[in-house]
Amino acid sequence: MVLPAPSPPAASPQATPLAQRRSPGRAVVAYMTTTDHKKIGTLYLATSFVFFCATAASRGPWPPRRPSSPWEWSGSASR
Repeated sequence: MVLPAPSPPAASPQATPLAQRRSPGRAVVAYMTTTDHKKIGTLYLATSFVFFCATAASRGPWPPRRPSSPWEWSGSASR
């Protein structure tokens, strides 16, 4: 009975030569230009969260201050 030759062990990230590793810039470009639907969904969620935070930061404190009199309303229709 002949057994097949054992396959070489999988290389860990620490064992790979530096020349074979991806630079961070290339990894970002590869992630941004992907057609994988799971990565696109992750990018979509991250982008929506960033814009949500930017909008919340630009709105100011919450809850907004209530005017003490009707004449303080800035959007009065009776002008």
